Amino acid sequence: MASQGPDVVGLQEFGDPQARVFCEVTGDTWGSFGNKDNVVIWRRGTFALVSSDTVAIPYFGGHTAQMPLARPQHLASGQVITVINVHNPADVHGPAAKWRAEALARERTVVARERAAGCPVFLVGDLNDREGGGLRGHRRWADGQRVGRLEGGRLPTRPRT
Repeated sequence: MASQGPDVVGLQEFGDPQARVFCEVTGDTWGSFGNKDNVVIWRRGTFALVSSDTVAIPYFGGHTAQMPLARPQHLASGQVITVINVHNPADVHGPAAKWRAEALARERTVVARERAAGCPVFLVGDLNDREGGGLRGHRRWADGQRVGRLEGGRLPTRPRT
């Protein structure tokens, strides 16, 4: 991460051993919100957490898992963004396509809600959807909405399409 210089990151499968090493290496440089597996982190010198929530999605076997939603504020501009970090179920415990589809539907609803509130939204994570248009189809997934991203550590004046 040091060579890429991100200010906000979504981590999946971020267990206790990884968290301990991360904290030892980075000290208090990063703030975080999430659970033992999925975390949103941000550089404290660039962002401050305004509020947080979780998004309930179906995981293995349809059991509910809570995914972190963080609303950090960019200190220089005052802009609040929404970062949703998800880890949708893979097929490692049997077919999970129906749970992924339900997870994507719920995530789309949350993205629409946050956008309607005026927040730029960043959906990050592991969609585990190579066949159904997950990462390859992210523009299609957005249903024609403009897709924005942070560039060079600054918020763009308008989302890129």
